[in-house]
Amino acid sequence: MPAVKTRALVLSERPFQDRDRMVTLFTEEEGKIQAIVKGARNPRSHLAAATRLFAWSEFVYWPGKSFARIQEASLIDSFYSISEDLDRMMLASYPLELTSAFYDENQGDPQVLKILVFLLFYLAHEPEASPELLAAAFQLKIADAAGIRPELELPEGNGDVYFGIEEGGITAAKDAEGYRYRINRETAVLMRRLLLRPISDFKTEQAPSERLDRILEIMNHFLSDQAGRRFRTYEMYRESRAAAPKK
Repeated sequence: MPAVKTRALVLSERPFQDRDRMVTLFTEEEGKIQAIVKGARNPRSHLAAATRLFAWSEFVYWPGKSFARIQEASLIDSFYSISEDLDRMMLASYPLELTSAFYDENQGDPQVLKILVFLLFYLAHEPEASPELLAAAFQLKIADAAGIRPELELPEGNGDVYFGIEEGGITAAKDAEGYRYRINRETAVLMRRLLLRPISDFKTEQAPSERLDRILEIMNHFLSDQAGRRFRTYEMYRESRAAAPKK
């Protein structure tokens, strides 16, 4: 097979053998792929920086039966500053983990890739960007892209409403079967905005922390239920927040 040249985002990385690196890439051309980067754990390797977590790079690789083999990689943006703040890093890693969970090998979505790159760019280069707001927006957008878009129409009335995990959306019924979260209408309206508006609308927007915490919790439960797995990066973020001194 001929070599493939494409831009891609590094969704995950791990050591492989003595000096190599195994990476999961979300590519423009072939969706999600697994690849081996020979010698990438050598600090002097010209492939090291371009194949780290978060890296947005241009790659040349040879497809393989089990793994692709990266021949060339040219870094476009490392989004390096994300790693300087632990909570920011975990909330940046979380959308990458979600993407990896909802796409199989050689499946992709150029629009989701574009959203991911914009999200990381804002977190790295916009000091006012809210990691919680951007992560919540991505939760809703990945649900939409995966075909499990939640129903967010508000029922009539003025009182609080509920998000049913099994029902996959907002309801006024508090006694129906299944797990449900009580939310106020302002939180429901914010969820709908995060779903429908482009990610660029939220690069410097702020929202009350209690609303964002609620959305993150609800959507993580919903996405975990749909994917049949737990998301380690979100759990690490919650643990970090719980252990942090109260202000």
